[in-house]
Amino acid sequence: MKKIKALSLVLSAAVSFGTVLTVPLTVSAAAGSSVEVSWDDINSQFTADFYSSRGATLQDMADIIYSRRNETVGNKSSVLRLHGVFNEDKTIVLRGASFTIDASDAEINSTADLLFDSWEDCNYYFKGGTWNISDEKRFIKLSNSTSQNVFDGLTVNGGGNTKFGAVFLYGCVSPVIKNCSFNNSSGQAVYIHHCPGAVIADNKFSKTKGHAICLYGGKKNEGSDVEVNTVGCSVVGNFISDAGGDGIKCVKYSSENDKNTVITGNNVWNIKRNNDYDYDAVRGESRSGVGIMIMECKNAIIGKALNYDGRTYIGNSVKNTENYGMVINLSEDTYVEQTYLTDIGTNGIHNSASCGTKIRECGLTNCKEIGIFFTPGPDPYVSMDKQQSLNSEIVGAKVIKCGSYGIVLSKTVKTKVENNLVTNCKDYGIYCVGAKNIDLTGNMVGGTKMTGGSGVNFNEECSGIRIYSPINISLTLDKTSMSLGYGETAVIKASVLPATLDDKTVSWRTSNSKIISVNNKGNVTAKGLGTAWVTASLSNGIETSCRITVKNAPTKITLTKGILTIGVGEKYSVGSGINDGSACAKRTYRTSNSSIVRMTRTDWLGDFVGVKPGVAYVTVRTYNGKESTCKVTVKAAPRSVAVSKKSMTLKVGQSATLSSSIPSDAGCAERIFRTSSGTILKMTKTAWTGQFTALKPGIAYVTVRTYNGKEASCKVTVVK
Repeated sequence: MKKIKALSLVLSAAVSFGTVLTVPLTVSAAAGSSVEVSWDDINSQFTADFYSSRGATLQDMADIIYSRRNETVGNKSSVLRLHGVFNEDKTIVLRGASFTIDASDAEINSTADLLFDSWEDCNYYFKGGTWNISDEKRFIKLSNSTSQNVFDGLTVNGGGNTKFGAVFLYGCVSPVIKNCSFNNSSGQAVYIHHCPGAVIADNKFSKTKGHAICLYGGKKNEGSDVEVNTVGCSVVGNFISDAGGDGIKCVKYSSENDKNTVITGNNVWNIKRNNDYDYDAVRGESRSGVGIMIMECKNAIIGKALNYDGRTYIGNSVKNTENYGMVINLSEDTYVEQTYLTDIGTNGIHNSASCGTKIRECGLTNCKEIGIFFTPGPDPYVSMDKQQSLNSEIVGAKVIKCGSYGIVLSKTVKTKVENNLVTNCKDYGIYCVGAKNIDLTGNMVGGTKMTGGSGVNFNEECSGIRIYSPINISLTLDKTSMSLGYGETAVIKASVLPATLDDKTVSWRTSNSKIISVNNKGNVTAKGLGTAWVTASLSNGIETSCRITVKNAPTKITLTKGILTIGVGEKYSVGSGINDGSACAKRTYRTSNSSIVRMTRTDWLGDFVGVKPGVAYVTVRTYNGKESTCKVTVKAAPRSVAVSKKSMTLKVGQSATLSSSIPSDAGCAERIFRTSSGTILKMTKTAWTGQFTALKPGIAYVTVRTYNGKEASCKVTVVK
């Protein structure tokens, strides 16, 4: 390899590079020894190294490019390497040529309105480097190149404005921007205009004030003002965060034959509105702030698997947008697959005035408004067929937790909605408005507004709505609220319907583990005083909660009865109370002798029945060991019952009381009184004693009845 130092204005053609003579290499006189030029005979590679520390400038690089423009087109083996820090305040014109520009060992600071400009057919490979571009300025503009230009591994800080990107490519064929980092762009980061076959892959975009990636494919035909779509672009594997316009905006691109417009494998997070972009004066706000915007495109493919550069990309992730998660507007036959949208500021997927849209296997979680919205627009420049979203599909989507509806079809025609899961929406899961010929098949809906037991509804303007095999999903808890004492444990039981649901696994979580802990079986423990929510959820997003208040542990418990006499076969129930300011959800009852008193319920209330004559004790116990006891005497069942009066006369408005008695060897804790005529006598007490008031003249009978059916009556005559 031979190395020649550039010492003069022109390096003579007499310099021999192997057996090849080159045209003169023009370098500024001030450069002196700042540029080293070499030729590799073995690899036939021309190389020039530019050292800023020795005085080299970017213009020196441009001069060499110009000097070799004719013989090197199509030969990227020519390499220009930048070393050091370069400061530039004017535009550098790159004339048509083919070079690798390697800035991996350089930092370039530009205050020029446009650092690099080229309008001729060129073939550049930009590699590496840190490019610091002043606000509102631009890094590069390449125009009208039929050869491929590549940007690989660059770090571009700043640059860009509302009209153009920091990188602006116009009319270039198959440009590639990959492995680059765009940070703090003052406007749009990358703007691609009418570049068929453009590839934007594996880049990182952070804190762009405008659109991170904008592809505009429209171009006027010669002699016509009508714009035509550009064929083919690939936006794959990019990470976009904190954009102030749209994350990815694609306008007027199409797929034809094997040239596809594909957006897949991208992460688009934290997208905010910016009133400098797409401002709507009627609404008084910007329509930007969208994760992925598809406008006037044909056959765009979103999220489908794509192999590029040895890697496979699939799906997209859109998170935390101020506006829509994805917009498909004025487009035809858009295909969206495995794209997941989370924490969306308005609608998740907004399909407006577009026909043939197919949404498959997508996930939408926590959309503030509607999950998937198909709407006609309207747009006066679009045919009604397109506005009606003809022949569209929503299949296999999971729509979870929306602030309004899950899926809305507004004036759509011939749309298939099949095998979707829609849960936890504040309104209906699926709602049709003025829609026609809609097939709703195998959709699972739960945790939404229901009508007639279904989360699917439509208004009277609809026609041809066919609903096949709907599945309503429910998750319920045996408790929606409860109070526990400090240190107490409890179990919350969940029920899932339908039984045929594939995954009925219930997950549990607590809103405050310092107050309530919960395990994977719904067992809860009171850890501290206060209130917390325990939430059960299914994998499909349906969830429900129980409100738990933790109070102090009880220091005392008291039964509602201390002494009681019942008959054989009689049933009775005792309750209990604890001291104020405490709680105890579980109170356990037991009997001292089940052959005399048998317990039929032992939690919260103590239910029991007399088995045979004798004495037994019923005891209640709290979770922390506090107890109270009732002495229960069981006697024979009563053979008869008598009332204290067999007849009486009352005036209208007067009241009276009847008591009853049974044989002394019998027991009966409850005796129930009733009247034969509620219009003549009004019963005011019916247990143990009978109290009543005369309402109008007439005759009525007040009867007492024991638990085993023994009765006695008093005739009551009411006069004025």
